[in-house]
Amino acid sequence: MDTNLGKFGFLPIDRTISFSGGAFSLREDFNEVLAVVRSATNADGFVYPPLEKQMRGEPRILAGQLLPEDQWYWKEVLGTERPAHLHQLPVSHELRLNQAPIDNDLRRNDGAFLMYLAGYLYGYRLQFHDWWFDGRVNMKKSHNILVGDDKAADFFSKSYSVWKNWSVETRRHFTNILYMNSRLELYEWDWEKFMIAYMVFDACYNQAKGLGQVEKTIHKFRIDAMCERYSLQCNSSLSNEIVRLRNALFHEALWDGGQPCSSGGQKSFGYTKCLMRINHRLIPAMLGYSTEYIGTHWDSFSPCQF
Repeated sequence: MDTNLGKFGFLPIDRTISFSGGAFSLREDFNEVLAVVRSATNADGFVYPPLEKQMRGEPRILAGQLLPEDQWYWKEVLGTERPAHLHQLPVSHELRLNQAPIDNDLRRNDGAFLMYLAGYLYGYRLQFHDWWFDGRVNMKKSHNILVGDDKAADFFSKSYSVWKNWSVETRRHFTNILYMNSRLELYEWDWEKFMIAYMVFDACYNQAKGLGQVEKTIHKFRIDAMCERYSLQCNSSLSNEIVRLRNALFHEALWDGGQPCSSGGQKSFGYTKCLMRINHRLIPAMLGYSTEYIGTHWDSFSPCQF
């Protein structure tokens, strides 16, 4: 088994991206597989889990020998059909490293970081070949950020170098930040997205605090502290509204003054998007990557160049 190689999908980027340390190599069958994925994509831009049902098998014996299970008589168990919890998508790219991954475990270390970093940059949720997705998977990118191939290669190269020089715990922590950030589009309610987005933000704050880059402070001041430290635009008025939503949801089970799933409006939707855009700017900033994108307005819905 080649420990420097990891197949993953589905990333609808029809090219190979090389960087210092490796490459995301396009598979030869990409166009054929893309057609299959598109045919399975709902009009809303998501691939949903298929239906599944339980089957009851009746063993078969031939010449005194029990036959393999695929030769048994199988019958559907009525009333068991439901959407599957887990499903898989085909491979679009191969991650190839120039050197062996940490502990020779690509999927738990270098490969996970790089795959989730690609998901962050391009706006897709990704998974390794023969591993599973839960819930819906977006096939339209989750942000309106524009990134060229040269910029992407530079970002992957420099970010990978920084990540490798962190401690074991810091590497794992940041990889989990990328993973949870990629899951945001799985959720359909604004309050669910907000909850995960705040989890990602607080994990960013906790890592920054652990690295000695920000001082310990209460939630009320954390967004402004992180924005100031990492050169993001500051908007204390919006930050206070985000914290207000957070406190009511986490401490009182209230969403925008009402019950989750039955309340919330354009403002709470907008605050959720603002929090997501803060996180999206913090990720390259915490990796020490220099880009004007970090300083762009996170309270704007306009497209940005990475």
